Amino acid sequence: MKYHYKMATGIFIIFMTTVLYTRYELELYTWFCENEENGAACFVTHNLYLEEKSPEAASKYLRMSCKLEYEIACDLVNKKNSLPQN
Repeated sequence: MKYHYKMATGIFIIFMTTVLYTRYELELYTWFCENEENGAACFVTHNLYLEEKSPEAASKYLRMSCKLEYEIACDLVNKKNSLPQN
């Protein structure tokens, strides 16, 4: 019977961790970007804001990611800057 309680507890913990992660994903990456100066977290935050249709915030975090020398972000910034503007 103890095995069932341990298994149920493990499943509950995994379930709650997943629920909390999906609920607070944007806040988590934003915190790591702004407080830990993590370029990869800034890039993920940029992508999450793009999914939410918020291009101003996405652009801010893309520039922060490049400033923190995250190469993928800098490549994207340079690509956007090289496009002809209308």
